[in-house]
This record gives sequence, structure tokens and C-alpha cells, in this order.
Amino acid sequence: MPKGKGKLSMIILIENGYLISNAPPQADGDVVTAQSDQSKVSDLQLLAGHHYLRGTLAHDNRPRQPITGEFCDLTSELDPVADLIFINIACSHFHTQDYINELVEADRKGGKFICTGTFLNPGSWDAALLAAGTTLSAMQYILDGCGKIAYALVRPPGHHAQPTQADGYCFLNNAGLAVQLGLNSRFKKVSVIDIDVHYGNGTAEGFYCSDRVLTISLHMNHGSWGPSHPQKGSIDELGEGDGFGYNLNIPLPNGTGDRGYAYAMAKLVVPSVEKFERDMIVLVVGQDSSAFDPNGRQCLTMEGYRKIGRKVREMADKYCDGCILIVQEGGYHVTYSAYCLHATLEGVLNNPDPLVSDPIAYYPEDEAFTTEVVESIKRYQMDKVPFLK
Repeated sequence: MPKGKGKLSMIILIENGYLISNAPPQADGDVVTAQSDQSKVSDLQLLAGHHYLRGTLAHDNRPRQPITGEFCDLTSELDPVADLIFINIACSHFHTQDYINELVEADRKGGKFICTGTFLNPGSWDAALLAAGTTLSAMQYILDGCGKIAYALVRPPGHHAQPTQADGYCFLNNAGLAVQLGLNSRFKKVSVIDIDVHYGNGTAEGFYCSDRVLTISLHMNHGSWGPSHPQKGSIDELGEGDGFGYNLNIPLPNGTGDRGYAYAMAKLVVPSVEKFERDMIVLVVGQDSSAFDPNGRQCLTMEGYRKIGRKVREMADKYCDGCILIVQEGGYHVTYSAYCLHATLEGVLNNPDPLVSDPIAYYPEDEAFTTEVVESIKRYQMDKVPFLK
């Protein structure tokens, strides 16, 4: 583990268009950032024998061919930088081979309209690869025992990307790919907690028939938004087959606020995570649940995010040896999103006092309706979900 001036609590992997060095970063206080290092390109050769990615370059524009066959069939004809990433992704068993090939072909032809609001433009595929690779790197950091907490600060987001369908600005499901990597490695079970304002339908769909992943989504009650997003995010979407009962949706009313989210976490999320025999927690964060986000109406403030981060850390320390992967999703108020993100990380790091004050500080709340909704969801889950009984 890297040594520095303070205890190393978390590594932040930032996609920056260059190779993210897999040399240990230097600690500076409690948060560590992996810096770009263009001299490490040769290290990509080390990836040939592994089912993960430590980093990539986003500036290779050579035509790429759809990939067929197994990861172990890697040959020198494949581009050693870009192609390794989508070979890894194609063999992760989250996205289908046909879907990956479709995106590769669309990129080769200069782009494609995917669905309403989602376009694969020139450069989109490279950015998606880099985001996915960064998230996989963060998971591998934990798997390798380098630390227990990692945060993937990535764009584009990923939690709407389903195994065979792009949706909601998402092409590759960054969190889903990382979860699958964990399952393929040493984790038997993983809990996913998604607090983005929109339903994490892609992650849910990817593990809908699995009893190894508990997906919990706290979101605005927005329902389906078209063919690319057929899932409603309703409480009755509980999973299928072996996965029945392991997809828990918590659609919250508009204006839920800090106290409402805290109530939902205490009454619904914590008991579910406690009863699920998990090895780690993946926290999928979106700052579009904030009070001032143009895409959401949930009224969380910095303090609300801080308490969620602290509660997730508390659960991780208690139930899964402190292992947390944090994956960035939405957030569209450019200024306030940064503050809310900072507060989330403060909570995860268990900082006793806020390091940054809230520039807005107060938003009127009334959690009475949210309390009724949460209690109703609780009754439904206790009646329908076997492992909660």
C-alpha cells in the first residue's frame, strides 16, 4: 500500500484521456488520485492474461473489427490499447457479444442514433471504454488488496445500459461490469445501492435472475420512459427465477429530502443489506437527486448525501470488511453537484466534521408523505421477498 502523510482510505481513479498508471499513486492525506502516465503504455501488454483493465488510451481512431471468440484467443492482430478493453467487456458476461459488436460497428461508421436522447457520436465509444476501464480498475484495486475503498469518477454514466440496449446516455454499464468482475474473481455476493435520481434499470436487468447480487435503487418515481427503458422501477419488479426478491426498488415521492432519504435507508436499505450475505457494497452515486438539479426533484442537500455516504460506510465496516466501490452516475447542476459529491465522499471517509460548507445550507422539508410511502414499501417487501422474512 502506498505510504504518505495520512492514512490511505480511498483511491480515486479519474478518466483523463491517457493511461491511468498502475504504479502505486502517492498519498496526500486521505484521498489518493491516480495520475496519468503516458510512459506506462507498455504495461498494457500485461493485460493479455487477465480479465480486467487497468487503464486505456482514448485517442486511437484506427478502424476496429467486431470481436469474436474467447478472451484467451487474443492475438497480435488486435489493437493492444483499445481492443483489449472491449474484449474484456465482451467476455464479462454482462453485455452480450452482439451488443458490443453493434457499438463497435456504429463507432467505425462514425456514430449512430441509439434512442431518444442517446447518440453514439464520434468519440463516444472511446469515452465509454475509458469510463468502463476506469471502473474496472477501481474494482481491481480492491480485489488486489491494495485498499478497501475506491471511487471511479467517470463519464459517460452507465447504470441505464442493459445487457443488449443502450439507454439514458449510457452505453456500457460501468457498475455492472465491475460487479461481474468481482463475482468472477473472489466475491460470492455483492450489494448494489443506487441513489441516482433515475432507476438503475440497466444494472437491475443485468442481474435480474441472479441471487448473487442484491440491487437496491432509491429513485424518483418516474416509471418507464420508452422502448429503451421498459422497466418501471416499481416495487413489484423484484427479479425472476433465482433472482426473485433480490431486486428491491424504492420509488420515492418528489421532494423526499434529506430526512426522507435517511428514513428509507434506515427502514429499507440497511435491513436488506444486513440479511443479504454480501462480500462488498457498490455505491452508485448520482448528484441529480439534489435539491437544485434540473433533471430531478428529490431535494437532497450536502448533508443528505453526507449521511448516505456515512451510512454506507457503516454497513460496509459492519458486514463486508469495509469494501466499497463508488461509481459515478448522473448530476447535472454543474456547481452544486460538485458540492454534493464532496459531501458523499466525506461521509464514506467518516470525516467527523464537514470539510466544505453548503453554499445553500437549507431547504424546507416535510418527510411525512415519504414516511408513509416507505412504510408501504416495507410492508410489501416483507410480504413478497423471501429472504427478508
